[in-house]
Amino acid sequence: MLGPYNLQLVRLGTTNFTSPLFLTAPKGDDRIFVLERAGRIQIHHPDGTRTTFLDFRARVPSVSSERGALGLAFHPNYACNGLFYVSYSGAANATCGPDNCGTVAEYRVSADPNVADPASERIVLQQQDDAGNHNGGWIGFGKD
Repeated sequence: MLGPYNLQLVRLGTTNFTSPLFLTAPKGDDRIFVLERAGRIQIHHPDGTRTTFLDFRARVPSVSSERGALGLAFHPNYACNGLFYVSYSGAANATCGPDNCGTVAEYRVSADPNVADPASERIVLQQQDDAGNHNGGWIGFGKD
């Protein structure tokens, strides 16, 4: 035991993930959510099975250089409101112009707790990114 923490390592396997970048879980949830760079979130269930939670690969047109799905955060009140957020490098559009577009989008879980509703996407923020490298995208909620 390290200090006051009760830590346990769990092997998620070495196959069936495509460029995994980040893993997290909503507070109090025993599932592990794995964000893949191409724009997919998979759930690793306690029994070792995996399911796709959200596939937004159509929103992430390029994973070249440092682009792609870059961040995932669950709302602090996810258990009640079902909201979560993703950060990704998206396609150029009217908001961002002809270059890559850094995007933060909100999604909601569907009636099935293991599947997000892809139609619930709400764009929270978009910003032009005129370089294909040095893309950051980690997102999270502070204590405030």
